[in-house]
Amino acid sequence: MLFRNSLITAYVYLLLLILLLTKTAYAQDLEQRRVKLYGMWDGKTFRINKLRFKFARKNSNYGLITGVIDKRSSEQNRLSIGPFRDRIIWDQRTKFLGMTKNELVAGQSVKVSVHLDKQGDLIADRFSPGSGDLDPGQVQIIGNLADSKILSDGATKAKMLGTDVIIPEALSNLSLQLTRRQDDRRPEDQIAVQLFDRPLVIGGEVGINSRFRKDFRLDPHRDDDRFKLEASFQLELFYRIASNVFLFAEMTGDSNTEIYRQGGRDRSVSRRLRRGETWLFWGDIAGSGVSFQVGRQNYQDAREWWWDENLDSVRVYYNQAFFHTELAVAQRVAVLGTNQQRIDPWKQDVLRVLSRTRWEWAAKQIAGLFFLHRQDYSQTGNVGRIVRQGAVDPSDSNLTWVGIRSLGKLDFDELGEAKYWLDTAWVGGKEIVFNYEDVDDGLQRIDSIDRRHINGWAVDVGVTLETGLPLNPSFTLGYAFASKQFRQTGLQDNNNRFNGVDRFRYYGELSRPELANLHIGTLAAGIPVLNNSSVEFLYHYYHQVNERDTLRSLRISADLTGNSGDIGHEWDLVIGLEEWQHLELEFVAAMFRAGAAYGEREGQMAYTVLFKANYNF
Repeated sequence: MLFRNSLITAYVYLLLLILLLTKTAYAQDLEQRRVKLYGMWDGKTFRINKLRFKFARKNSNYGLITGVIDKRSSEQNRLSIGPFRDRIIWDQRTKFLGMTKNELVAGQSVKVSVHLDKQGDLIADRFSPGSGDLDPGQVQIIGNLADSKILSDGATKAKMLGTDVIIPEALSNLSLQLTRRQDDRRPEDQIAVQLFDRPLVIGGEVGINSRFRKDFRLDPHRDDDRFKLEASFQLELFYRIASNVFLFAEMTGDSNTEIYRQGGRDRSVSRRLRRGETWLFWGDIAGSGVSFQVGRQNYQDAREWWWDENLDSVRVYYNQAFFHTELAVAQRVAVLGTNQQRIDPWKQDVLRVLSRTRWEWAAKQIAGLFFLHRQDYSQTGNVGRIVRQGAVDPSDSNLTWVGIRSLGKLDFDELGEAKYWLDTAWVGGKEIVFNYEDVDDGLQRIDSIDRRHINGWAVDVGVTLETGLPLNPSFTLGYAFASKQFRQTGLQDNNNRFNGVDRFRYYGELSRPELANLHIGTLAAGIPVLNNSSVEFLYHYYHQVNERDTLRSLRISADLTGNSGDIGHEWDLVIGLEEWQHLELEFVAAMFRAGAAYGEREGQMAYTVLFKANYNF
């Protein structure tokens, strides 16, 4: 208890120190920032829907415009793209790569490098074909912002390449972007009602998730096939109390129905309501780039390799264009849903200190640092203690994780663009494991206690190559390794995308193992389809580092022999369809083939099929 109080006190002092010492670093000042703007031109207004910061160039008059040509002047070498009306000019010095000047016609998608001259025209230095995925009116612009000023509604008005642009506050203020989740796809036209002269935004999603699983015991003669249907909803309320103070509340609910159970036994039905994210956010305090958040909030890293979890916590951020750091203290304070009467014993009295730092040290090159300390204060008891079934706590652990990350993109010209990742982590500390025996209906006795010192490490590395081959396929090669004592944080989801539109379990949609005492090799290929959809094929191979008869979090329920490390193989098919503003569809089919580690069940197959439909509002 003393350690916990001291830790929280130290955290509060750290927050105050940051507030006192931090000078103005960002606020909403975009003057001379180099950015990439994404938006739609409707003939009158350029509506910006995304902003990305870019590294500055020595000459701020140079830029890049990508879009569909609206018209070409018949008398002069001039054309219009989006908000740049009759201002793009080419001459004898202009280079044409992969196209000719005769192809500069209305409806042609192009990428043009330009520089601003003294007369306000944009002189084209180089033309090349643009993306075939761009719709008419869709424009991407890279350039420096000048003459910026803040409007009454918080938006920023500035000039880019001599043209006026208006950037919404939600995009221009980095601290306010911290209130968004990367896996939420909410529409821009959400419902809003006025409350005390400020909008209360109402949103969320409803979804259907169906899953069929077959032979997870690796025995076709056992009755273990299941077909389940889950209906769920999220209701979200987002309210702006002040210009940089926000309140968010979320409630979720789900109903799980077992439609089919092999053998005709009783099928299960469960329903529950749960509290979701509920927090108060104070952003960009005194223009310092420092933000503060308290309540139940989401922790999510890009690969969900470290964490993807909602935690009751307090958190402080420091955010700039190419640098982000945060520190948090978290502990469960109440039950989550109507199906619980008390906090789960293995989650009660567990304090976590989390920290993450992200630094974009060069264009498209990102370095990260992660830290997590888990301190379990629960009092489980000694050998001989009798506990109720619902109060069984299998282990207490005091563990610390530290790791580094590297992400980036490399351009190989005609060969395509490669995206790479590298995650490494170390975990150390102590763990107490309690072994129980049944003594009566609903009661168990602690039979023995094992005390362990934990010292392990892991690495996950991979690369995705986007090619210019027919159908624009991409190929991924990945490898993950964890020593015999390593385990992940318990907050991870191991969920990300390679080069498609869908996020999926990149260690296997069927087996979903935790990276612990395991080698995992992955090969994948994907192709984009339609405008915003994709198909991906994946193969995984699993091999234990140290041969044991257990494996953490594996979905396959057959017993391992401990005589071989060959766990098996998995093949996945992932199809994502996101052609609509509100609707997302996902289809997954996977099969697993058992290896020699399953003894006489080697070669047996397990299958799963998943379909998801989400409607966002």
